[in-house]
Amino acid sequence: MRRAVQLSLFPIAANDNAPSNRAAHPPPVPAERPTLDPEVFRRRVIQAIQERRVCRVVYAATDEVPRPREFEPYAIIRVDDHWSVFGFCRLRQGLRTFRSDRVLRFELLDDAFTPRASVSLERFILRRRGAA
Repeated sequence: MRRAVQLSLFPIAANDNAPSNRAAHPPPVPAERPTLDPEVFRRRVIQAIQERRVCRVVYAATDEVPRPREFEPYAIIRVDDHWSVFGFCRLRQGLRTFRSDRVLRFELLDDAFTPRASVSLERFILRRRGAA
């Protein structure tokens, strides 16, 4: 099966002095149906990337109860019928992707972030594919 992919990257200068911002594990959020329009999600994420602002979402991963997550967005990618955001998850303290079809709520925070020197979209993709 061939997958359609569209990628939008916005240049971000790296800085080794990025704060760790280690978040405590937030409590689960009651299950609810996703209501966020994918186009609204895309526009808000692009704004967050351009302004280097932290995003807060209620995210329903496949294997757990929906939970609040805060992340620093670096790129947004269109894969098949949904958008995926590549970013640094403050809860998991690592790089993650967040699918638009699993976002139940979205908030663009006033908190700015300094891009992390260790963030590499290329390395992340290669690791996910098992090539690195």
